[in-house]
Amino acid sequence: MIKKTQPIVDKVDGVDAVDWGSRLSANQGSTFVAGPQTLSDMDDPSSTEAILRDLIRSRRSIKPRLFNGRRIEDGVVRGLIEDACWAPTHGLTQPWRFHVFSDAALERLADFRQEWYRDHTPPEAFDPNKFDRLRENLIQTSHAVLLCVHVDPEGPIPEIEEIEAVACAAQNLMLSAHAQGIQCFWGSGAETYTAEHHAFLGLGPSERCLGTLYLGYSDRRAPKSKRLPVEQRLVWHS
Repeated sequence: MIKKTQPIVDKVDGVDAVDWGSRLSANQGSTFVAGPQTLSDMDDPSSTEAILRDLIRSRRSIKPRLFNGRRIEDGVVRGLIEDACWAPTHGLTQPWRFHVFSDAALERLADFRQEWYRDHTPPEAFDPNKFDRLRENLIQTSHAVLLCVHVDPEGPIPEIEEIEAVACAAQNLMLSAHAQGIQCFWGSGAETYTAEHHAFLGLGPSERCLGTLYLGYSDRRAPKSKRLPVEQRLVWHS
């Protein structure tokens, strides 16, 4: 039986936030053991393994409309992106590209998205609330990180594997953000994969956008979540 860990808890904008940094720094001298692990390995709530498992399982997606507008320091966001870059990458191609929007650039991104929605939505399907939300989501956001992938058409790595690497980088970024009390939401609007959006970002012919990571702080408590039993998603060959 895995014992419930007792994280160090602080308040971030009035919300309980686990001080993952303090918990992990206490285990600087610990060593990960390679190979299969048993549930009993997680019995010690102060172990690095237990802390990491808590971090992974307590991460939640918080929509930007629930952000409080408080700004994240640019250096912190840069650190998140540096953590993202330590994702696995076949052939060390490091295909991820990050376009960060903050401050006035968020207004320009909102302008583009609202204009695109207005120009590509039939009058009978136009939703004024959605139109307004395209801007509100960005105004509430501290930084918007647009995830992009670069695929060398002459390279040996298949496109799907480069996309997978960027997805791993996104998970790194989201976990690092969670560890620092920063909320995150990965979204992709209808304009994400269009030529107009491609041109707006100034992407090259070998690049494409995969979505937006919205970063911010929130006063809302993270929602509860659940996953299906692993047995329903697992085929074990031996």
